[in-house]
Amino acid sequence: MKRVLLFDSECIFCNKTVHFILEKDDKKEFDFIALNSQEGKSLLSSFNVSPNVDSFFLISDERIYDRSTAALKVAGTLKGVTKLLTVFLLVPRPIRDIVYSVISKNRHKLALKSSKYCKLPSSEDRKRFYI
Repeated sequence: MKRVLLFDSECIFCNKTVHFILEKDDKKEFDFIALNSQEGKSLLSSFNVSPNVDSFFLISDERIYDRSTAALKVAGTLKGVTKLLTVFLLVPRPIRDIVYSVISKNRHKLALKSSKYCKLPSSEDRKRFYI
């Protein structure tokens, strides 16, 4: 089964992250679903997660991961030096999630510093999105 990433489709930073993953995901292991879509809400509900939770989620092996754990598990599957980020899984989750929260709260500011627009996925990559 493919891994599924649930992301905030209205966030430029989140969209840039998705495009980064698309570039590094040579094995095409991930499909993408917008958190605010009906399918996204339904998936969250099936894992007893409130649809109002603002986070990044990874569904893999019938488990759901959020925040820093989701991000680091994704990084571990990608090509390149991003795999090295998995060493941070050794850091206790509460500490990792504090760092994740700081980035998350500032994601709109971070995204606007580089661009106000999102890149559209290629026609091949669009098949991996459920929005």
